[in-house]
Amino acid sequence: MSPIARERFINLSQSRNIKNSSTSTKVKQRIVSCSAPMASSWLTAFPTSPELTLADDDFCLAVKNRLGLPCAEDLPPTCPCDSKKRLTDPQHFLSCRLLKRTAMTARHDMIVRKLADFFRTIGAVVHIEPRILGFERLRPDLDIILADRSLLVDVGVAHAAAPSRQSVAKLAAASSTETTKISKYGALAATRAASFLPFIMESYGAFGKKALEVLHILRKAAANAVLPIPSSQSPFSQILSVTLQRGNALVFKRGAVEAKAAAAGRPVPGRVAAAAADSDDEDGDV
Repeated sequence: MSPIARERFINLSQSRNIKNSSTSTKVKQRIVSCSAPMASSWLTAFPTSPELTLADDDFCLAVKNRLGLPCAEDLPPTCPCDSKKRLTDPQHFLSCRLLKRTAMTARHDMIVRKLADFFRTIGAVVHIEPRILGFERLRPDLDIILADRSLLVDVGVAHAAAPSRQSVAKLAAASSTETTKISKYGALAATRAASFLPFIMESYGAFGKKALEVLHILRKAAANAVLPIPSSQSPFSQILSVTLQRGNALVFKRGAVEAKAAAAGRPVPGRVAAAAADSDDEDGDV
């Protein structure tokens, strides 16, 4: 089955559910997010390079996430983040507070590094803000200097069906996170005569409006670049979409491992990171 045929098949099965009045809010949030701009880019990407290729198990987890299915069949009934609450949400790990400073941060950093690589390829000078454990960052993830502008970019992944989300509007999660980041970093960008743009992706694959602006700037600069852009790096949005799904797979795998370890009475590494996660929810929704 071709990538486009896969996308059409999955979209058809989802469109039937959203028209049903008895469909839950979380299901509607998932379906609406999956239908947002370029949310299906990873499905239509041809695996012509490592950056555009998902491992078999990662692809299976991406499809399960898109269809609202559990990431594994042998999960315990509860998550170590709350032993009194039953694990009824198939996508719970995408908003689990125990994963915020481990797998979710790794997913976030994967997208940051990929964006930095893209801008460096087109000749920009890029500084990645280092992460210091135990300290809140006061500057955005990326400081980008182009020939015609300075750009500050902060990356985030918003989960559209997180418990804190109530809206079923398209890109509601991304828009809310964009507003939060603009209020946090907008003044800093003004003092440095730079533009600030939050690069927000929803966990189901959608790109936020400001993220599309960043991609527009990237493509425009690439078109004017002195050196030709390698063909393996030209489909920027598809590479980022595949990177997100690879990061989501890491979150699901780590969540399943920790949940099973807690159920078996073994130590759960995520408990150490939970305290830090409560102070800063930039990289995921709880």
